[in-house]
Amino acid sequence: MSVFSISWETAVKETSKNRLRVMLSSGHEKHHPKMEYQLDWIGTYSDQPERIDLILSALKDLSGVDLMMKEVGEQTFWEVLESVHTPDYLKALRLLSEAARDEDEYFYPVVHPRRLYNTGLQISQIIGYYSIDNFAPIGKDTYGAALEAARTAYACAEEMAANPETPVYALVRPPGHHAGRDYMGGYCYLNNAAIAARRLVEMGRVAILDVDYHHGNGTQEIFWHDADVLYVSIHGDPDQEYPLYSGRIEEKGGELAHGFNINFPLPGGTKRDEYLQVLDKALEAIITFQPRYLVISLGVDTYKNDPTGEFLLEQADFGAIGRRLAKTGLPLLILQEGGYDLLETGKLVAELLINACG
Repeated sequence: MSVFSISWETAVKETSKNRLRVMLSSGHEKHHPKMEYQLDWIGTYSDQPERIDLILSALKDLSGVDLMMKEVGEQTFWEVLESVHTPDYLKALRLLSEAARDEDEYFYPVVHPRRLYNTGLQISQIIGYYSIDNFAPIGKDTYGAALEAARTAYACAEEMAANPETPVYALVRPPGHHAGRDYMGGYCYLNNAAIAARRLVEMGRVAILDVDYHHGNGTQEIFWHDADVLYVSIHGDPDQEYPLYSGRIEEKGGELAHGFNINFPLPGGTKRDEYLQVLDKALEAIITFQPRYLVISLGVDTYKNDPTGEFLLEQADFGAIGRRLAKTGLPLLILQEGGYDLLETGKLVAELLINACG
């Protein structure tokens, strides 16, 4: 296993004495759908590769940051991956990507076959069989990009297990929290947070705090029956916001894990004070759970100008979120989910991360 790090010691904020370990998933830029659609609307695909470059550029303006790469054992990685996602689903992702003839061809669902019928399906039907919406098209390099994001999340969990003293940040794309055990959706294909948590739970209980604007339906489903993982989400009210069918208060977990799933849906227009009050409640529940590790699904689409959200958080509010995370005293593994304002996303992520370092 090899590890190397590059320290950005010539950065701007020389007063920071804390360390932040960052791992970047490779090949993500090759996954580049041009459009998304719903009903009678067609627009530019929101999850643009540029947002990762902008976040990385903003992190280079911070001192005390290590950009790391870490090789992982493939057998153990695949064991964890297949404990989160079904082998049939992983095979379908691979076959769909292999079916694309060139980098500009992407498959979108045409129909969503009932799960009763799973044989004799064509490409346009296979993707519908494993999709919950039209927002996760498959192209030639989609499977590879998603696999590298998942592998990076796993590597971050390995790094956290080896050294829990400083936060680890996974700058990954595609995001993951809408991906369930055997379905894709919402720009997500493999559930990076679930993969990291599944690795870490081998050492002790894990809490996942999801602060993306949209509810992490996939993460909730994956850990619905698992009392060793607490899933807590703060998100837009699903009566109005994607994914529309999950994220309500009454969803509390399965029979053997009842109470280990906590949702805080908030209305559009939510500002700093209301948001931070709810965040304090969420962190209180997490502290009560007494996890060994805290995994953060970080979406900055709660920002006031994000094109996909309706909250009204300011840049400084992300610093306040980061400080609260630091005060938990828990080892932090932070994974990138959403955040689609290309002008500000990098600044927002950097604001939260530098404050989360304590």
